[in-house]
Amino acid sequence: MNATPRRDLAGRSILLIGIGFYDYEHSIAARLRERGAELVVFQDQPAELQSGLRRWLHRDPGALLARHEASILNAARARPFDQVLIIKAVGLRLPFLEALRELLPRSEFILYQWDSLARLHGIEERLPLFDRILTFDRKDALARPEMAFRPLFFREMPQASESPDIDVAFVGWLHSDRLESARRMQAEARTLGLSTFVYLYTGWLTWLKLALRGKAKDVHPRTLAYPDLLAINMRSRCIYDLPHALQSGLTMRTVETLGMRKKLITTAQDVTNYDFYCADNVRVVRLPETGLDRDFVRSAPTPVDPAVLHRYSLDAWIDDVVAPHAG
Repeated sequence: MNATPRRDLAGRSILLIGIGFYDYEHSIAARLRERGAELVVFQDQPAELQSGLRRWLHRDPGALLARHEASILNAARARPFDQVLIIKAVGLRLPFLEALRELLPRSEFILYQWDSLARLHGIEERLPLFDRILTFDRKDALARPEMAFRPLFFREMPQASESPDIDVAFVGWLHSDRLESARRMQAEARTLGLSTFVYLYTGWLTWLKLALRGKAKDVHPRTLAYPDLLAINMRSRCIYDLPHALQSGLTMRTVETLGMRKKLITTAQDVTNYDFYCADNVRVVRLPETGLDRDFVRSAPTPVDPAVLHRYSLDAWIDDVVAPHAG
């Protein structure tokens, strides 16, 4: 990734509304500021409602959400913005989005989707409010001419371990049949003499139900801190990827695996259409197959063209998503 200081966004005023997914939006904001942009950042939901349990326990989540929306609208009244960059948008109520658009009639509204449209209930009525829409899902972009295809990004990665002690690692949210798939992978790894690390996270109620049935091994009621996730992946030879069945866009896990120069085993069939795909580095499988192969996991990855790697960098993402603004 190009780390050369750039000030090409100097004076650009941007309102960023994200979803609070790990600290990816923090990285976007930090790099935008490094490149000269003036930023105001909000999450789409107040911190008190960021988890399902908190929302359930709160006496009046609607009032809390209304106050949060008012804070964003007040920020829009206080100053003009050249651009409003929103991630996903389904966590924002339609009347709020309409009010924000009315307050900032001269701002360029940009929507970036890092979920497939099939998983976003209510997104269709929000799309007309945006001037530009970009999606990480290649198939959504092919089906919707108004959407530009823009994959996710990886950030600067720490130095990989020279002696990885984990053969296959998988960290992710517990949904659909991920637990069963992870268990099959672990069992197959044991027969091949491969070591694994699995960390699935879920809500407290689901975790408790699994714990009472003695099935909570490797399942946790909280996410793994991002620095810890990164450290695990850097210690691993191969990253396992089990995207949601309704998602065809590549996960952040996949793109970060590219940035870490690691092997990947994935059920994302569309990965073969990407410019970084190489059968030496990426194995595509269909469940219930695990795709594990000792030679594949243990062999060194094939180097990827630096120009291809740069296209998945954070700077390249900003160039495509934010930088085109004409001013």
